Amino acid sequence: MEELIDVIMREGDFHPSEEVVRKLLSLGEEVHFAPKKAVIEYGRINRNVYIVKEGILRVVYFEKDKEETYGFASPGTIFLSPHSYYMNQPAVMQFETCKKGSTCIMVPKAKFDQLLVESHEFARWMFDLAMGQFYTSEKKLKYIKGDARERIIAVLKYRPEILEVVSSRIWRRISA
Repeated sequence: MEELIDVIMREGDFHPSEEVVRKLLSLGEEVHFAPKKAVIEYGRINRNVYIVKEGILRVVYFEKDKEETYGFASPGTIFLSPHSYYMNQPAVMQFETCKKGSTCIMVPKAKFDQLLVESHEFARWMFDLAMGQFYTSEKKLKYIKGDARERIIAVLKYRPEILEVVSSRIWRRISA
């Protein structure tokens, strides 16, 4: 757990205290997901907040009959469905485990919201992570819309650990 706390504390530009990270983790429960299973399922409402403890998840969006890999979540990543969390609407993106499965800490929305109210430091940290997501989303558009070679180079450069856990079926889609 100490290694996870260290990784979480280094996410983003604002680095919270260990106390705040431990408080967040204490609000959740550990949930195990089998390989190739949805944690947040496209088209379903899931208002929980998750923290990846072990494994890597693939973030997928669906366009007509085609699925596209948007990104990956690794240990220390905090994620949710903005559509579900914020607007109580079905998820637009799916977070699913790769071929090794994953363990996440699941924090119910009500507990997460209460911590936002109670802790200015926590709220500041979450704002920083949200701004980082906006930045990353804009940056990713460039790579997703690029040709196959550009997408593979981007993964190799920015996320080489992904190569070990993503099935060849997914690689074919990324590089197609």
